[in-house]
Amino acid sequence: PTNLGNPNLKPEEATSYEAGLKWKNVMVESSLSSFYRRGENLIDWVKLPNESIWQSTNHTLIHTFGIELHSKFDFTKLEKGNPFVRSIQFDYTYIDQSKESGEKLSYYAMDFLKHRLDLGIEHKIVGSFSANWHVSMQDRNGTYTEFVNGNFGNEVDYKPFALLDLKIQWKHNSWLAFVSGNNLLATKYFDISNVEQPGSWFRMG
Repeated sequence: PTNLGNPNLKPEEATSYEAGLKWKNVMVESSLSSFYRRGENLIDWVKLPNESIWQSTNHTLIHTFGIELHSKFDFTKLEKGNPFVRSIQFDYTYIDQSKESGEKLSYYAMDFLKHRLDLGIEHKIVGSFSANWHVSMQDRNGTYTEFVNGNFGNEVDYKPFALLDLKIQWKHNSWLAFVSGNNLLATKYFDISNVEQPGSWFRMG
């Protein structure tokens, strides 16, 4: 009852530009890039501040700018033996968006991942066993409507969160066995909208 569809929607259009640098040697690989995207006729749910009905329409023009940074250090390429820390990987993405939609309110066009930082470390344990740690820190722009006890509540901001994953593996010749755990700290977070994401979960194979 609060949403009005639109059978006359047109396809979205976008023009994207990207430029970057990449550098690599025996042990290190790094890259830095920036991108810009101009999206037109984007489909969104909009309404005026004094209206109660959201209507889908080709309305919003969004400018997106971002930066990506990647670095990986592979210490197994060193001349000296078998190092305890085998590799370290670092990734960071920053995104900023601005929209041109007049005085109308936008339902979800400005919900985007503003910051994401990922750090991975692989190291030996003993013998043919190794461990791979992964930490991801994310900060999403925008808001969502709380859903508590079967009812919609207040409009709240997305909260930054961090996730910790661990994979332990054994490798010998052509055989590999592993056990992995995701979100080991059971972080409660909402990736988008008011849908809560899984807690801790585990796999093996």
